[in-house]
Amino acid sequence: MENFSCSCPSCGAPVTWDADKKIMHCQHCGNEFIPENAETHYGTKSTGPAEHGNTADPERKSDDETEYDELVIYHCRNCGGELVTSKVTAASVCVYCGSAVIPAEQVTGKYTPDFVLPFMHTRENALETFRKHICKPFTPKKFIENVKIDKMQGVYIPFRLFSGSCHVQGQYITQESLNKSSEQYTKTYNIQCLRDYSYPFCRLPVNSSSRTRDDLMESLEPFDYGKMKCFTPAYLSGFLAERYDTNENTVAVTAGNRIINSIRKKLIRTCAPNSFTRQTVVEKHFDSKLDFNKSEYVLLPVWMLHCSYRSEKYIFAMNGQTGKFAGNPPVGKIKVRAFIIILSIIAAFLAALYIRFSLIIKSS
Repeated sequence: MENFSCSCPSCGAPVTWDADKKIMHCQHCGNEFIPENAETHYGTKSTGPAEHGNTADPERKSDDETEYDELVIYHCRNCGGELVTSKVTAASVCVYCGSAVIPAEQVTGKYTPDFVLPFMHTRENALETFRKHICKPFTPKKFIENVKIDKMQGVYIPFRLFSGSCHVQGQYITQESLNKSSEQYTKTYNIQCLRDYSYPFCRLPVNSSSRTRDDLMESLEPFDYGKMKCFTPAYLSGFLAERYDTNENTVAVTAGNRIINSIRKKLIRTCAPNSFTRQTVVEKHFDSKLDFNKSEYVLLPVWMLHCSYRSEKYIFAMNGQTGKFAGNPPVGKIKVRAFIIILSIIAAFLAALYIRFSLIIKSS
């Protein structure tokens, strides 16, 4: 089986994508060029499961709990070194010479992405943004000062982009309570709301990798899909990448649930009363029909950071295009308690002040 590697058309040295300059860059001769002009070469992949000197035992697991029969060995075209990766890895880096190794069978045929969105933020940008992200009021000072980054890597995550429309019909009963501040009474009455809409949607993203958390990936949205490029393996050079391992039908169900839940909330908001009432909306009937007319397989850029603090593991992620950060740092209990105490003191002081002025007004 073959694997790709990309090299400089001038000197033949390995090249990487420069997120600052938005161009391919050769660190050896300094040559710069667009990804489409990179020279693509081929190496070989060993057959069979990954081996650590001996035949892999299917019942055994590696130190990180990965089953050996889920691993494969590729050979770097530049130096001949062996690279052990998982079966869903679409791009990696040789640990011996730093060359990109892109397994051909993971980015060709049914696994060929339609588009790739290149990285627009460098590793340094991600580190700087991470430092700012964790500086929150309740984050322990020791975490901010001594956080240990176990692993940091730019990864192309596989996504499906769905386009289509959703037709919904809903029947709601809005229960409104009218209160007059001058009089102590409440009047409740019902209003029936009927809704019948068609909502178009375009390029709704859904994570297609079982190895990454859906909630973390959703927190990184939105991406600017107008800046996507037609896929070529050169864009993956210098980064890790995964191909999808969740079938399209399963991902489509997730997309449908996201769309329907979003529309449901929107329908309820259309039944909102005016500012003088209090409302409870009861859903009596809801029906939806989804129509997916287009699905695109794309690779989106994400900086992944794995951190340790007091034996706990924390995962953070940054949108490699927009710089949006996601992930929750630990909460310092001492800071929370101090905040509650200060808030209680302020509340007690304001209450005492209110009582004092009330007594003064009555006595006068």
